[in-house]
Amino acid sequence: MKIFITGGTSGIGKQTVELLSTQSHQVIFSGRDQKRGDELAMSTNSEFIRGDISTCEGCEDLANRYFELHAHCDVLINNAGIWTEGTIGDTSVQEIEKVFSINSIAPIILSKLFIAKMDEHIQEGSQEYGRIIFVNSVAGLTSKAEREVYCASKWAITGFTKGLSQELSDHKISITNLCPGSVDTELFDNGGYPRDTSAMMDPKVVANAIGYIINQPADVQIQELVVHPTSYI
Repeated sequence: MKIFITGGTSGIGKQTVELLSTQSHQVIFSGRDQKRGDELAMSTNSEFIRGDISTCEGCEDLANRYFELHAHCDVLINNAGIWTEGTIGDTSVQEIEKVFSINSIAPIILSKLFIAKMDEHIQEGSQEYGRIIFVNSVAGLTSKAEREVYCASKWAITGFTKGLSQELSDHKISITNLCPGSVDTELFDNGGYPRDTSAMMDPKVVANAIGYIINQPADVQIQELVVHPTSYI
């Protein structure tokens, strides 16, 4: 299968690139760090497309460049995301806009653009089916004080996937809302909120869950999957 992963240069995305590249898939991934992207592409025999999805124009540019290089996409994995925390009073308007741009608006726009191509190829018979996986969070199913902005950006994706899976039920395109608990990645450091992540899940666990979803039969949809440590409360 031909698979495209956003946010593929670190964390869950990187582990997913590494895993799927060993399973005879053609893996293409995006990110903002050219050096990291080139190194990962070289070590996994995958393909890196540099892109910035923090704006609508950036999302459209990334999709256009993907389809300039590849005729179709079997699986889109919307993985890129950023973290924020703090009281609503301490959270700037700019931070709110940034979080929603990357966590909510970008995956919705990319899905719109990739669905159009998937549906076109499915209708003409050159593609059997398509999958879109949203790497969301348990924060998209619950909420906590001083994390409400981040949680709201993730709840947006939960709502989007529930409606989208119904809309596409007759189009042979499946939708999965994958909601992991806290994962040991650079998410917190990159957001400016460093913490001890040693007790959090290994990102390989989430990558394995993505592999499980992808390897389901064409007529099977895993609409929602929650993955968290047994100690989760």
